[in-house]
Amino acid sequence: MTYVENSEKIIFDYSSQLYQKSIPNVYDNVSYYAGSIIKEIVDIYSLVLKSDNIQNPKDHSIFLTSAFQRLDNLMSQQMDDRYIEEVLYNTELELAFDIITRYRSQYYAMIENEQAHSILESPDPWDVFENVSFFSNYLQLAQVEYEGAGLKPGDRVVFLGSGPLPLTLIVLCHQYGLNGMQLEVISDIMIG
Repeated sequence: MTYVENSEKIIFDYSSQLYQKSIPNVYDNVSYYAGSIIKEIVDIYSLVLKSDNIQNPKDHSIFLTSAFQRLDNLMSQQMDDRYIEEVLYNTELELAFDIITRYRSQYYAMIENEQAHSILESPDPWDVFENVSFFSNYLQLAQVEYEGAGLKPGDRVVFLGSGPLPLTLIVLCHQYGLNGMQLEVISDIMIG
């Protein structure tokens, strides 16, 4: 029996029947630290699966929010490459990764859509935008794109496939004095 302490300081046994049943053999031949990472991934996977059985959209969203906050916390941790490889090359986790990825993509698309509507409907869109949950991500992305492309104030940029609202483009133009245009493909029709 191996006990590991997770980020919330709760002791668990990652060789217990519960975890062996949910994803058989997932803990075979893994190190202590990789086992703790796998345990967190299995917990996230379980939350995502539980969310699918919830009828109330608000409760469904709470499960997914919790799952993806935990995933974000896990992804932001400093980890040794050998443990990452142990986790990523664990074939028993392939289904969990596929499901987590699919739900995460759908969840963030739904959140982005809701936030886009809030921004557009507000009398002060920038104030609402600064308070959306991923505002700092947009700032970082805009900075990377601005610096990576060697842009300077007054440059013109075109964004292709910018989603329900071109938030990164808006940040680029607002923060760096760029002129921008977005193009989005909807049902094989290009609009801009």
